[in-house]
Amino acid sequence: MSARYEDSRSRLERFLSTVTEVRPGEGKTILLMTVGIFLILMAFIIIKVIRTTLIIADVGAEMKNYTAAVQTIVLVGILNVYSRLAVRFSRRRLIKIMFLSVIGLMTLLPILYYAHNGGKLVFYFLGGLPALVMIALFWAYANDVCTPEQGKRLFVLLGFGASAGAVVGPMVARVLLEYLSLLSIGFVVNSILLLGLVFAVRVDKRVSGASGAITSSDSAIKPPSAKGIMAFKLVFKSKYLLAIAAVVLLTNVVNSTGEYILNKSLEDVASQQAAVIGAGFNTEMFIGKFYSTFYLILGIASLLMQVLVVSRILKYMGIIFAIMVSPVIAFGGYFLISIVTVAAVIGWMKLIENASDTSINSTTRHILFLPTTWEEKYIGKIVIDSFVFKAGDILAAALVFVGVTYFAMSIRQFAILNICFAAIWLVLAYRVGKANRMLVAKAALVKVTEEK
Repeated sequence: MSARYEDSRSRLERFLSTVTEVRPGEGKTILLMTVGIFLILMAFIIIKVIRTTLIIADVGAEMKNYTAAVQTIVLVGILNVYSRLAVRFSRRRLIKIMFLSVIGLMTLLPILYYAHNGGKLVFYFLGGLPALVMIALFWAYANDVCTPEQGKRLFVLLGFGASAGAVVGPMVARVLLEYLSLLSIGFVVNSILLLGLVFAVRVDKRVSGASGAITSSDSAIKPPSAKGIMAFKLVFKSKYLLAIAAVVLLTNVVNSTGEYILNKSLEDVASQQAAVIGAGFNTEMFIGKFYSTFYLILGIASLLMQVLVVSRILKYMGIIFAIMVSPVIAFGGYFLISIVTVAAVIGWMKLIENASDTSINSTTRHILFLPTTWEEKYIGKIVIDSFVFKAGDILAAALVFVGVTYFAMSIRQFAILNICFAAIWLVLAYRVGKANRMLVAKAALVKVTEEK
C-alpha cells in the first residue's frame, strides 16, 4: 500500500482498517451502516427475549415449537406480498415502508397481548417474523450498494455491528423485563427502530448522492422493470439461489439438531445431579446458569472472531475456503461427540460451532449475494434468509420428534446423523463457493467490457 494511499484516508478509515481494509471515502458510510445493523439486531433481540419469556411463562415451552411451524406458513403469504412491493417501489421507499410497517406491528402486538387471550397467540405467532424479514432486507440493501470487492472487505464490519447488537440486546432486555411492561418495552423497541430508519435513510442519501466511495445502483430512484414476480418462483428458477438455499437449510438443520443434543445432555446431567444431591438441587437454576454463561462466552467469542479472523480468512484464503469452515467444524465436532458423549465436550463443541456460524459463516453467506441481480438480492435473499432458514428449524424438530418417538435415538446417534448432514453441507458449500467465484469473475469481465 502506497504512502499516498495511506495519507488519503481519514482517521476514522484508518481506525476501521484495524479490523478490515477500508479505503478512502468508505469510512463514514460503512460506519453508518454498521450502527444501523447494530440497532436493528438489538431491537429484535430484545423482542426475541421478551417473546420467548412470555411464551414459556404463559403457555409452556411446547408452544415455542408450534409457533415456528405457524410462522413458516404465515411467511409464505408475507413474502409474496413483499415481492410485489419490492418491484413496485424504489429502494428508499421500500425501506421506509418496511420500517414503518414493522413499527406499526410492534405497536399493535403489545396492545393485543393485553386486550384478549387471542391477542396473546397473535403476539406469539407474529412477534418473531419482523426480525427475519428486516435483517434480510438490510443485508439485501448492503449487497445492492456494495460491489463484490467492497462487500468482501466491508461486510466484516457489518458483521461486527450485528454481533454487537446480538450481545447488547439480551442485556437491555433483562433490564427492561425487570422495570417495564410489554407496552413500554414496545415503545423502546420502536424508538430504536425509528433511529435505525434515520440511519438507513442517511446511508441511502450518501450512496445515491455519491458522497462516499460506496456507490449505488439506480434502484434508489426506481425499481427494476420486472413485474408480478413471485418470491418462491424466483428462487426455484435459479440454480445458484437453490444451492444457497440448500446450504442455509442444512446449516440450520445441523445447528438446531445440535441444540437438541446439547439440551438433552444437560437434561441428563441435571437428572444425575438431582439423584445424587436430592431435593436441594434446583434443575432450573442449574440449566439457567449454564446458558447464561454459554451465551456470554458465545457473544464474546463471536465478536473476537468477527474482528480478528473473518477479514483475514476472506482476504488470504478466499470465499471457497471461508464458506467451508463451518461445515468442517460441524463435521469434526459431531464426530468427536459421537465418540465422547460428555456434556462438557458437547458444550464446548457447540460453542465453537455457533461462534463460527455467527461470524465466519454468516458474513460469508451474505457475500454470496453480491454478484446477483436486483431481484435476487431484494426478493430471493429475503426468501432464503427467512422462509428457508425457518424451514430448517421445522425439519430439525421433525427429525428429533421421529428419532425420539419411533427410534429411541441416543445422543450418539443424533451426532452421527449430523455428521451425515455436515458432509452434504460441505460438498454443497464448495460448489456454491466455486459458483460465486465464477459469477464475480463474469461480472468483472462485463464491467471491463462496458468501460471499453
